[in-house]
Amino acid sequence: MMDAIGPLPLEAMKPAEPASAAGRIVPEPAGGTPSPEVSFKDVLRKSIDEVNVLQQEADAAIRQVATGTREDYAGVIDAVQKADVAFKTLMQVRSRLIDAYQEFSRLQV
Repeated sequence: MMDAIGPLPLEAMKPAEPASAAGRIVPEPAGGTPSPEVSFKDVLRKSIDEVNVLQQEADAAIRQVATGTREDYAGVIDAVQKADVAFKTLMQVRSRLIDAYQEFSRLQV
């Protein structure tokens, strides 16, 4: 079972690079192991997929309670709350992205 969306690793918060920088050598971090390049698109897609999985698990748990095949009400409530928090967090990210895009589009060039 996947956990709710948690804090993003530092590598995932790198800004997107232009296509001309694709072949560029990335310096290694202090630990000596190279950090993998992760695009914002990949992070966002993974987050959406995790929220989707949590929603499906919550729906399945509710269906099991409704059909009488599950009596673990605390587990069902936990699954629904995890899905709810993950969805609300994703909606906040979406709202912030839209606000940032609108602010960017208002810039005078």
